[in-house]
Amino acid sequence: MNCGDMSFAAKRFLFGGCDVLIVSYRGYAESEGSPHEKGLRLDAQAALDHVLAQPDLAKRPIILYGTSLGGAVAIDLASRNPETVSAIIVENTFLSLPRVVRDWPVIGPFSFLCFQRWDSASKIKRIPRSTPILMLSGAQDEIVPPKHMSALWDLAQKRGPQGSQKECDRFESFGEGCHPDTFTCPGYWEKVSEFLRVVSDKHGTR
Repeated sequence: MNCGDMSFAAKRFLFGGCDVLIVSYRGYAESEGSPHEKGLRLDAQAALDHVLAQPDLAKRPIILYGTSLGGAVAIDLASRNPETVSAIIVENTFLSLPRVVRDWPVIGPFSFLCFQRWDSASKIKRIPRSTPILMLSGAQDEIVPPKHMSALWDLAQKRGPQGSQKECDRFESFGEGCHPDTFTCPGYWEKVSEFLRVVSDKHGTR
């Protein structure tokens, strides 16, 4: 998502009754520095710590939302903060960066990241089953093949000890969704709203 798309998404979450914090990682938008895995992980943790330091916000469910690389950042952050992240929503993200590069010979926008891993396939297993996950996949994604989202979904359903709660998890595929525009597909925000209601009910915040 570009800045305009993210602003649109933020408004949809605001309309849904959420407080929203948009994080501009180092090297993105107006932020200084250059993007790299260690730095982005630090930025994401700093954003979460900032939210937790606000008494009113810390009492509410904390839901992470990320698309593409942002989805990998969300999975990583949730895996490192199992007690504080309430749910995650990821769209068109990948198993790991090396795997997606193998599937897509033209490096393009991922060129500066090729030496980094962002191993979501391993990290998603560390997210408790009690943490609801919504996965949103564009079936026509031309950058991250949809099989990555399907494989992440399979891994997510195997996480945690047997008998733990997992009925809140959702996987939604959008037949016309491409990498940059899945969020514009019919029904996308309705599915997000349904998931937010489930999370809200789970935490008794409606």
